Amino acid sequence: MKIDSGVAMVLASLFGMLGGLGSAYITRPATPETVRTTSAKPASTPVTAPGTEGWVEKGYGVNVAYAAETDGFVAALTGGNKPAAGADVFSGPTAKDLTLRTRAGGSYAGAVLPVRKGEYWLVKPQGSGTVTVQWLSTPRLYDARPGHDSTGDERKSTK
Repeated sequence: MKIDSGVAMVLASLFGMLGGLGSAYITRPATPETVRTTSAKPASTPVTAPGTEGWVEKGYGVNVAYAAETDGFVAALTGGNKPAAGADVFSGPTAKDLTLRTRAGGSYAGAVLPVRKGEYWLVKPQGSGTVTVQWLSTPRLYDARPGHDSTGDERKSTK
């Protein structure tokens, strides 16, 4: 069975994320970390039609808060000739109020975070070294909150 390279990257990142979350749970307190960014003008993620562009790597950097113009996934991958010791991935309602959501737990690791349209996200390397940041636009993510439909809108009562 042949697996598409994008699917393989997501699977590898998810497995890396699980290892990173396990080590983070053991070594870190349970309180969430927040980061305050000083960027006066946050960047925007480019709009890509779902399923047409695939993973977009060009133009994304670390320590920059990006506004998600579509639902999607951000991936942080540590690697290259001099990989970073890990990478933290944050998201939140504004560019100045971000919370740590997941981390790539070491060199040659990855983390993937789903991000809703309108949220902000940021990748912060742990130490110096290489971190690759990628974005994948998707159709609207499913909202599993009680009383909401698959678009995230509140269901109207039929009574």
